[in-house]
Amino acid sequence: MNTNKLTLRTMGLAGLLLVLLATLLPAGLVQAAAPDLPPCGQPPAGNWTINASCDLSAAVIAPQNVTITNNALVTVPGGRWLNVDFTNYYLRILPGSALLIQPGGRTYSFLLGHTFLNNTDGTFGYYLKRVGGGVMESYNSTFAFYPASTIKVLQHLHAMRAVDAGSVTLLGTNLNVCSGGTNCTDNANTLALCGGAMVVENLQTALTNMMRPSNNQSTNAVQELFGGGTPSVGRAAMNTTASAVVGMSASTALQHKFACGNVSNNPYNTLTLADAGLLYEQAMTNDAVLPEPTRTTFVQIMLNDTNDNSLVTAINAIIDQEAAKFEMPPADVQAVKNGMQFAHKAGNIGTAYESDAGWFSLPVNGGADTRQYVFGHFVDGATVNSLPSFDARTSELLRTAIRESLPLY
Repeated sequence: MNTNKLTLRTMGLAGLLLVLLATLLPAGLVQAAAPDLPPCGQPPAGNWTINASCDLSAAVIAPQNVTITNNALVTVPGGRWLNVDFTNYYLRILPGSALLIQPGGRTYSFLLGHTFLNNTDGTFGYYLKRVGGGVMESYNSTFAFYPASTIKVLQHLHAMRAVDAGSVTLLGTNLNVCSGGTNCTDNANTLALCGGAMVVENLQTALTNMMRPSNNQSTNAVQELFGGGTPSVGRAAMNTTASAVVGMSASTALQHKFACGNVSNNPYNTLTLADAGLLYEQAMTNDAVLPEPTRTTFVQIMLNDTNDNSLVTAINAIIDQEAAKFEMPPADVQAVKNGMQFAHKAGNIGTAYESDAGWFSLPVNGGADTRQYVFGHFVDGATVNSLPSFDARTSELLRTAIRESLPLY
């Protein structure tokens, strides 16, 4: 190997990168990495040349090629990432320079990050975490974005906890749901406030309409139900579930009814991907938050692997691509597909505000065990948005989980 110059232009070689850099990195540079270095800052729109020693102060997506030169030491601290699209660009380390990846740091190729960067001018983020394990992909995971319908899962969790406690029942508790117009007041639904038309839905129907077709009128009626007729009281109770039960941050909050002003509200609804991931992880694993069999019903009411055929198709395509890389037997590939499970909720206000978050599970050890993950992505405040479909984004985000899990089947 020519050790005077290192150029990487391959997909998914973070592990090889660590080995190569361990060979190339002089001991003196490792020791010199201990003092705090100035932040590297955000890269320019094109090629990024780093010619002074620095630390990555956050997860960074390099738009194009990255070159480290002029005897610079670039450190990737734990919990931070340098994302380079190795399919189309390179990371080059010139003589005398070095890249130090500390424990918990990563340098990797993640197509979705570059897809966001090149196809929207909005703030964006993505998040993938193994349940019970570490964060695998993260960018702007604590940014408080406008979640549109994605935050409805908080209402769903609050309702299902009440079902589990026996204070309401899915089939025996009825709600008045507007069908003639939207009641944007903080008063209980009436014919007059609903534009002259109203229907009665039991709680199971209302939750299903909220979580699948994302009906805003059913959603607002759920707020009213758990506020004793006053929607704002219902939202306050749901926010308490978020903070006191799940442990979500103050950056996540229900602040208003749906289809009632959206981002023009002050304050408006907010969510972070880290909080969304925490909700799904707690709901799916913590019996104190949601025990069985209510947990199973929670998933069944949502969009999931039994009723969201378009997302199943998109994920299966990624499974096929990853399985082909190590010639996984076709019978095992099909078994993984058959054992796949997920539940999620997406939302959007046009193309300016888009998000999706959920839970994902794949079988391992011949189906005897599972690997579970939580995920999410968002675009906030975009005026330009030419991103691929929701399903394409979600399935691409899950690629890392699929790549990790398939060899373990």
